[in-house]
Parts: sequence; C-alpha cells; structure tokens
Amino acid sequence: MMILHHWDLANGSPNPQSPFKRGVYISILRWQKNFLETGSIANKKRSGRPCTSDFDVECVRETFLHDPRRSVRSAARELDMPISTVYKVIKKKLRLHAYKVQIVQVLEPDDRPRRMVVATDMLRRIDDDAEFLKRIMFSDEASFHLSGIVNRHNVRIWGSENPHEYREAQRDSPKVNVWCGLMHDRVIGPFLFTEKTVSSVGYLDMLENFVFPQLEELQPHVFVQQDGAPPHWATIVRSSLNDHFTGRWIGRFCSVAIVAFGDL
Repeated sequence: MMILHHWDLANGSPNPQSPFKRGVYISILRWQKNFLETGSIANKKRSGRPCTSDFDVECVRETFLHDPRRSVRSAARELDMPISTVYKVIKKKLRLHAYKVQIVQVLEPDDRPRRMVVATDMLRRIDDDAEFLKRIMFSDEASFHLSGIVNRHNVRIWGSENPHEYREAQRDSPKVNVWCGLMHDRVIGPFLFTEKTVSSVGYLDMLENFVFPQLEELQPHVFVQQDGAPPHWATIVRSSLNDHFTGRWIGRFCSVAIVAFGDL
C-alpha cells in the first residue's frame, strides 16, 4: 500500500476506478501475497497443469463486476493471466454468460403518455363494446428472400452436438414482399406485391382492389389497423382510408383517438 501511495505522489493520483489504477493495485496485492508465502515477489514455480487459485478467481470477479462490458483479452492483459484462464474462470467458476445487446426503437418524450392514452382508450372501448377487438383487421408486411435467408435470432437447432449448420448468403438476393390481414374469424390475404420495394401507389392499389372489397360486407363497423411504414401514411393512402373508413382506421396520422395504437 505504501508503494501505491508513493507512486500516486510521484505521478499524480489518477481516477481510482480506472483500469490502469486497478491493474496496479491487483499486481501489488499479488506481490504481497507471494512475499508473505515465499519471501519473494516472484511467482512460484508450478509443476504440471497450473490450477486457478481462489485469489485469481476473485480478481477476475472484481474485474468484470467493475466493468461487465470489457473483453476477455483486455481483462487477461490487465490481470497478467492467460486468456484461457480468464475465460475458464468466467465460464466455469463464476458461471457468467455473454449476453447480446438488444437494439430497440428509441422512445420520444411523448411516447409513454401516448401509450397510456392508447391503453385507456382501448379499455374504454372494450367496456362499451365487448366485440370491439373482433371488429379490427390487424395487418402487417414481411419480406421473404428467395435465396432462403433466415433470421438467426429466431432459428434454433436443438441437439446433443453442434451440427454446424450454415446457409450461404447471397447479396441483394431476390425477395417478395407479402401483406396479410387478420381478424378473429378470417384471414385477408396473403397479397404478394410485384414491386421490389413497396411504394405508396402500390400499397394504395392493393388496398382499393384487394382489401376493401373483402371488408365491404363488414361495413360500417370494421376498423383497419396498419403500422407506421412510410407507404402507409402517404397523403393518397390516408385520403382513401378516410373515404372508406371514416374515423375507423388506426395508424399514423389517423383521426381516431387511438392514433398511437397503430404506430407504437
């Protein structure tokens, strides 16, 4: 501790939580431990496969507790340990797991109040009309690549051994855009767009010539829900929805009280 104190006086005391300062501190503790046990600060000679001491385990624990985002390589360099030792400690001793960062849509300051308005309005409508949710057509779109591209977050292969399954990815592979609408008792679609990228004109053509005729028998009680994709809130699309479903379409820039329902 006196060595660390004099080192601070000579070099200026850096941030005590910095990786460099912590590395110096851990090294001094290691020297102290070696000196008390052997009379020397040199590491003891090892025979056979080296074992991981409780002291090393605790050093690794403190390192990742202080900075969970650091890499195994940088931790091994700071602790003066082999990378394999640090990895073995965090996996087998500490039983830590490497979790991926989730990417989510950013929330604006008024999004939470809008969501509360949506929830409150939906509950009120359900109380007034128990069949309300059955009168909403929920819709969405998806792209399917003809080359067989898969979403690695959704695909799992269970087994006792790694099958080393792989798929060859083709850059800019052909794809088809598919729209589908769902109600409690029927499926509207699917509809396959001929366009590589769905435009507002193509989306409007699909609504007026494919969707609206199938919902005609449910008028004037059916609601239409769509998400906030750019083609969905183009002026020509909103104008057509206002004409056919006045006050009964849910999405971005709609006029009903549950405006946020289709967009959040």
